[in-house]
Amino acid sequence: MGRRLVALIGGMLGLSWYYLLARVLVGPSVFNPTSLNWLMQGDGAQHVLGWLFFRHEPWTLPLGSVPSFGYPVGTTVGFTDSIPWVAVVFKNLSPLLPVDFQYLGLWSGLCFFLRGAVGVKIVQEISPRPFIQLLGGAFFIFDFVHGQHALAAHWLILAIVWLHIRPCADQMTQHRILKVALGLCLLSAGIHPYLAVMVLALSLTLLCKLHWISHLLSTSDFFGWGLAHCMSVVAVFALFGYFGTGTSLGGGGFGHYSADLLALINPMGLSRFIPALPSGPGQYEGFGYVGGGVLVLTLLALAVIWGNLEVVRGCLRRWGWLGACCLLLATFALSSTVTIAGKPTLDLDTLYRPITKVIAPFRVSGRFIWPLHYLVITGALSVWIRTSRLSQNIITLVLIVAVLIQLVELNVPLLQLLQWDRKYPQRKQGDLLHVDEWHHATGLYEHMVLYPPQLFSGGDGVICNVQEYGPDYYIPLAYQAYKLRLTFNSGYFGRMDVKRAQAYCNELDRKIQKGEIDENTIYVVHISHWHLFKRMAPEVICGRIHEHIICVSAQRRNAFREFLISHEFSSTPLTLSLNRTDFQQGDTLVLTATLQPEDSLQQVECYIWLQRPDGTSVFLQSDGQLRTERGALLSDITLTAFNKELLRYTLTGEEPSGTYRWFGALTETGRSRPIGEIVQAPFRIGP
Repeated sequence: MGRRLVALIGGMLGLSWYYLLARVLVGPSVFNPTSLNWLMQGDGAQHVLGWLFFRHEPWTLPLGSVPSFGYPVGTTVGFTDSIPWVAVVFKNLSPLLPVDFQYLGLWSGLCFFLRGAVGVKIVQEISPRPFIQLLGGAFFIFDFVHGQHALAAHWLILAIVWLHIRPCADQMTQHRILKVALGLCLLSAGIHPYLAVMVLALSLTLLCKLHWISHLLSTSDFFGWGLAHCMSVVAVFALFGYFGTGTSLGGGGFGHYSADLLALINPMGLSRFIPALPSGPGQYEGFGYVGGGVLVLTLLALAVIWGNLEVVRGCLRRWGWLGACCLLLATFALSSTVTIAGKPTLDLDTLYRPITKVIAPFRVSGRFIWPLHYLVITGALSVWIRTSRLSQNIITLVLIVAVLIQLVELNVPLLQLLQWDRKYPQRKQGDLLHVDEWHHATGLYEHMVLYPPQLFSGGDGVICNVQEYGPDYYIPLAYQAYKLRLTFNSGYFGRMDVKRAQAYCNELDRKIQKGEIDENTIYVVHISHWHLFKRMAPEVICGRIHEHIICVSAQRRNAFREFLISHEFSSTPLTLSLNRTDFQQGDTLVLTATLQPEDSLQQVECYIWLQRPDGTSVFLQSDGQLRTERGALLSDITLTAFNKELLRYTLTGEEPSGTYRWFGALTETGRSRPIGEIVQAPFRIGP
């Protein structure tokens, strides 16, 4: 069986494993490029929206510029982790693609295919036997470490490891290897910066090995190739706007998102056999568990080389430079606060302080454990297959057992992998993505403004936000802006020009406070700021689309204006009041509701809930108790006037300090849509 065919089979095994895992974790929609619902929350929404807005942008430099998303500050497909190279490819095909199209599911499948294929290529340098090559490749396929979307391209790291262990006997082979390494640097720089730095470091280490160990690379070629590798990464970074756009590349979090000294043996709950070890709150980013099967092989490999100095010397000669690079990257993964089992053991802050600005863009340092993770897998396979003096049958049998351990150990119910008729819950954003009323605004406006804006930067945290927003509040609105080809002023970005973003938020506040409304803008107003637009009447027209308040200038007479008039948003007849706004231990809180309806015949339900300082909420139930499950205080009642005390509570001192908010809403019986606005009554509990 030819080497390429075996590698292809390895790739197909990797793709099959992805198919099974994706069905369990997400559902079959992951394989449908026109399905967006499964991605529209958290980081996935950031990645998809970056691509969606980018496909409507004109070609410009930087190549991945997306000025319409996070408008007027803008962003790039690099800062939305939308895989720049892939985004550029599909942008060329955009006229042929449907409106709802994403490539992240396809990309993840390709990454699993390449992981399997390259994993087999690595083992082909260790053993000539196709069956052993497939068994060895299975350890990379059934690996526990995976990245999300752009970071799923671990095959880039594996490819550089393969180049390191591949024999290089002549100048022609050497130049072929160096060209492949250069190509991997170019590719990785347009996929994700973290992967690019790892690939570049391993590529430069390969040059060192060829120069000082193999003596195949002259000094001039060494520096020439080294410069070419470095400049290729820098050039692609500049091409896609990672720098040169005024965006701050730094950010907090270095030392928090780190790797632990036990990262390679800590399954963090993913193992059926080995319990999770303690770890820090952000150290999931430094996850590097090699798996039970690899641990078994590693122990056997250590037993094989124990006391065998010749084998040790041979390993150091072949793997020394690669091992040193992986160890250095892993040391950086430990960050300035080195921990063992989550407990700080060594403070290296003094060491890192002089280079803070250099390392700031790579605050999630834990990811740099990945090269060492793959080196351990490769090393264990190499020693066991090459060096063991046991028969090939025993070596093969041990590999089969180790692969089975690796497969069975994953803490996912195996029967679920084969259930083809499972019911998959839809993401909560699904209902909000497809709201037909927005089509009335097609072609009539240029901008959509969420007010107040919701802007997050991965490096700097919250830029503009209000407490009432959930983390994904902006997502369905951004999607509607994309469909209408409008700019959108909110979003979550890996990095952002923080000064410009804060200046924009301040200027927008000033304009709204002064009543300055742009005629070409659709305003989506949060209920907590509705009063600012209410006082602008009749200069503005406000209506409701689903759960959002939508306002536009009354000066523009068009179909969308008429639609909003027919779906006018009115304030609720319900008000909430408190006996005071600041409370201490021993004080009594009294909550009162007043209802002054215009229509006394309507049947309604009344919901009252309390939002605590940590953002969680509890609902006041009909029995006077506060519970986390949603429940109506009053159900199926006739809307008649009343003034009623709802709650009287004496503070015990055990309540967390901070700002609380009572919310109240009326809904039509049997429906979730509020009648008018959601009212609130904030208060504070002091220490």
